[in-house]
Amino acid sequence: MITITVPTMWNFDPFLDFISDIVDIDVISKIIIINNNRSKTPQKKILEHKKINVIDFGKNIYVNPAWNLGVKFSKTEWVCIMNDDLIFDTKIFYKLKYIDDPNVGSIGLNSGKVEYGQTPVTDGQITFEPYVDQVCQGFGELMFIKKSNWLDIPKELLIAFGDNYIFDSHYFRGLQNYFITNMFHFHAGSLTNNKINNLGIYEQEKTAYQQIKNNLMNRS
Repeated sequence: MITITVPTMWNFDPFLDFISDIVDIDVISKIIIINNNRSKTPQKKILEHKKINVIDFGKNIYVNPAWNLGVKFSKTEWVCIMNDDLIFDTKIFYKLKYIDDPNVGSIGLNSGKVEYGQTPVTDGQITFEPYVDQVCQGFGELMFIKKSNWLDIPKELLIAFGDNYIFDSHYFRGLQNYFITNMFHFHAGSLTNNKINNLGIYEQEKTAYQQIKNNLMNRS
């Protein structure tokens, strides 16, 4: 079984349509929605579904703290962390069982951009490609992790480098990260980050993450 956790500021109109498509998938146990913009919360019946848990602190707690909370509240070992502006082939939820690797770390989306040397999307069969030294473009848009391997994203990181931390915190512990390749998907493109990055937080977090990454490397 899989728990989905997804923070949202409700900037992508098809978000709840996609949630409606996936909520009744039998391997999905719960969908935890972290409401980071109460004033824009849509009045939709789907939010009352028994599998959906909307967590609302009345303010924007930002994406990385929201991911931490989503994993904390998950009751299943597998947790899916997804963007609210992403639509993808739902066969991935069934394909996950074919990861036969006890040493698996994090599993994230490969955007399929050949200009970055990534494996292109062709027939949409969905495969898992072990990380060697590939470009990680798209990884943070859709990730699967095991709750037992999770380390909370440090409090210094609110909006940026959370996906880097997830990847690196597994990698530097000797776990094998994987890419989801050859999967049909559509990403609207960081609709929320484009608005909040103007706060000037990004550069501060870039500096903070370099120290955090160094600490991870030194522990390995």
